[in-house]
Amino acid sequence: MRPPTYRFSLYIDFSSFRVTIMQSCNGLLLCSAFRNHASEYYVFNPTTKQLAFIPPLPNLIWSMALAFHPTHCVHYKVVSVCRLKPRKNMFQIQVYSSDTRTWKICVESFSAQKISKYRDPVYCNGAVYWAPEYCTGSNFVCFKLDAEQLQMLPLPVEKMSYGTSILYFGESRGHLHLIVNTTGKYVFNVYEMPTDHSV
Repeated sequence: MRPPTYRFSLYIDFSSFRVTIMQSCNGLLLCSAFRNHASEYYVFNPTTKQLAFIPPLPNLIWSMALAFHPTHCVHYKVVSVCRLKPRKNMFQIQVYSSDTRTWKICVESFSAQKISKYRDPVYCNGAVYWAPEYCTGSNFVCFKLDAEQLQMLPLPVEKMSYGTSILYFGESRGHLHLIVNTTGKYVFNVYEMPTDHSV
């Protein structure tokens, strides 16, 4: 099997400005840096120590996620949720492909109410997920990359009372996992989503 190839710039000196690791995804890191009075985004391969610059977007970025799985495709994608101008309460999803090196608008605009107060995104089985900060009255937000489709999925918590908190939200071995504390004591519920994205 031929090893995957990536289009990375050879070297960027980060010693003069601060870099934040936003997300890790199957061996690649999505990083942000603030310099020249603006945020810049990069994909970093720790194994080869190479970087790829992500072209900027004109709109304010609310969330950015890296989508990559080396056994499915040698190219990665970056999913960005942007605040539209001048309608500041409306958002739009755009996807950057390392294959084409371009951004593509994927869905129509949607209201801020659907994505307010959400955790950092997680990539799993061809989709990017956002989990709410709190369980009560909230849903998962799921964006399927192949279909370019945005969905709202109910949380798999049967009894959502005041104080119910999400302790962990992430991917492991091809499954999405959610750990919830519903009692305030040392009692945890662990939920695992099937690979078909059902809840």
